[in-house]
Amino acid sequence: MKRSVLVLALAACVAGGAFTQSLFSAGGGGIFNYGKPNFFGAGVDEVLSSAMQLGGFIFFDVREDGFAAELSAALLTGPLTGSLVEISNGKSAMSASDDSKATMTALDFALLFKIPLVINNSFFWYPFAGVGYNYILSIKYESGGESNKPSDLSTMRFHFGIGGDYTLTEKIYLRGQLIGFLSAGYMDEIKEDGSKSNIFVGGFGGTFKLGVGYKF
Repeated sequence: MKRSVLVLALAACVAGGAFTQSLFSAGGGGIFNYGKPNFFGAGVDEVLSSAMQLGGFIFFDVREDGFAAELSAALLTGPLTGSLVEISNGKSAMSASDDSKATMTALDFALLFKIPLVINNSFFWYPFAGVGYNYILSIKYESGGESNKPSDLSTMRFHFGIGGDYTLTEKIYLRGQLIGFLSAGYMDEIKEDGSKSNIFVGGFGGTFKLGVGYKF
């Protein structure tokens, strides 16, 4: 135990020394998320769906010359709608009778790596890429749908996009980001005969963030 504490303390000192010249900041704001999570599985008809969510986020940021990284967490809620695509003779058709509606709440985590490109002393923009995880906390079906566990719909995400920071004062700045993402995950479907089938949950979408940061 003492050895573990010593190792952690030593690692903290090394990390602190490595980032002595770094610019640390933190902040938060509002977030809008729109996704197209679709479901595919062997012997399972394709389900096309859409999710629109609003919420708030917080972020922690570290920046050095030519490099920056951001860790963020968001709480999102909004509607999820879906329609079954019936496959027949190689053709697909929407089945309105199988439409489902639900309200979904999620925690969204993201780690982004950025390349800051300075325009002037007040503004810089940056392309970025990173990874994330969208963890579904709850899902309440209003019509149609299945009684899947909320975690069944959780997905890993690959993020990419552009963002910008605009300096308001020496310590405070505005941040805007436009993010695209690809998502992937798996869920188990329990069939009527009690057997399980592995269903791939994949999709794409976009996120817009607008927030305020504070430089330490």
